[in-house]
Amino acid sequence: MYPFATRHKSQITALLTKSFLVVILVLAVAALVSYWLKPPFTKFEQARNLIRAGKAARAVPILEDLQRRNPDDTSFLPWLAKGYLACDRLAEGRAALDKAIKLRVPPEKITNAVLAYSTYYQNNGDFTQAESLLDWAKPYCQIGEIQLAKAKLYLEWASQCESAGRTDEAIEKLEFAHSLIPEIVSNNSIADSQTYATIISNRLSQTLKREAAVFETRRKSNVQAIACLNKSLKITDLPSTRLQLADLYRQNGQRQDAIALLRQVIKNDANNLAAKHALIGLLTETKNLSGAKQALKELMKNEPGAENYQLLAKLESKVGNYSQAATALEEAISLKQGDLNLLKNLESVLIKWADSLAARGNLKECVLVKASAAKVRAKVADIEFGMSKKLGQAHAKPKAGQVPGGSLSESQAVPGAKLLIDQSNPSSQSSVDRLKLPILPQVPTQVPTQIPTQAPTQVPSDD
Repeated sequence: MYPFATRHKSQITALLTKSFLVVILVLAVAALVSYWLKPPFTKFEQARNLIRAGKAARAVPILEDLQRRNPDDTSFLPWLAKGYLACDRLAEGRAALDKAIKLRVPPEKITNAVLAYSTYYQNNGDFTQAESLLDWAKPYCQIGEIQLAKAKLYLEWASQCESAGRTDEAIEKLEFAHSLIPEIVSNNSIADSQTYATIISNRLSQTLKREAAVFETRRKSNVQAIACLNKSLKITDLPSTRLQLADLYRQNGQRQDAIALLRQVIKNDANNLAAKHALIGLLTETKNLSGAKQALKELMKNEPGAENYQLLAKLESKVGNYSQAATALEEAISLKQGDLNLLKNLESVLIKWADSLAARGNLKECVLVKASAAKVRAKVADIEFGMSKKLGQAHAKPKAGQVPGGSLSESQAVPGAKLLIDQSNPSSQSSVDRLKLPILPQVPTQVPTQIPTQAPTQVPSDD
């Protein structure tokens, strides 16, 4: 009932081994039968394999014989054309290729032969002949492959023109290549079609930018340079192109166009500091100081440097906001301790502020602001003296009422001199006198340490 259960283990092993050998034998016989029954390579297949292996000289006689025996069979012609080309028999090969195209050989069979001849012409510098062949064969070939070949042709042609200094021709060829992008991208059979499209766009855009630079610097034609950059923007919208175009617009007096470009760059990239700096400059040139201040404050969110505080002080000073200007300069000085130019700027702003207060009759505030200006001036004198000492200039430290290089009045002296008003000598030149203010009685002798933000509530009375 259970035969395997009653057999010895060695008998079972022998039986399985025999079965396995039988299966192997059957498979071997099947493989041999299949091999012997398979038809041998035809002469056409043999010729194609020889051409693929780089043995065209052996393939051509076979194909010629096949063509003579079968004059109505056009499938031999593309391979015969490629064989002739590999053997440098160009005239015979081109005749075979032209005949294949005229006889409407299927696109999938003729396209490779057309591309082979196009590449041959390009490698020999005959770009016109290559273009002519591709244009003629286009209706009878695979459209995507032909258009990609034309785009590559124009790229190489443009490189040759640029090398020869014919940039105008190079741009023309690149524009031809760019016009083919839609057909290249839409053809799914082309691997990396989008990559080729990007390469073409970038080449054209960069060439236009270089041509714009030539027009600007050598030919002194900003109008043509602007036209080139506008073309480049339509192809590839790069921030660097917008910045370059904005600068040309500014040179050409088209400041509003430049401002619009820069605002677009900043809108697309809020961290583009170059665009922000350029925008601030343009807004200042157009007297749009409120816009310039706003743009500068936006810039300082990313770049709160001493130079930007100094620029903000300049803008505030231009619109008469001297208190804001002084505050901005104090921020700049806190970032660049001991900077002589910043201290001189602060003194100048304080003097202007005091002048404006005097003009409005705010004499109390004016005196305090002027006292702060005097303190800053004293600091400047200290720094200048220290610098001259380091340079090895043999100058004694000035006494009260004197500075190195000359003698000044007591009210103009460096630290130790009277900074405000000398009651005992009303004719002396004080800081207040320089502001064309009347001499006020009993002005405090201590110099304020902070710039006042409002007038003091009471002025000391005469004794």
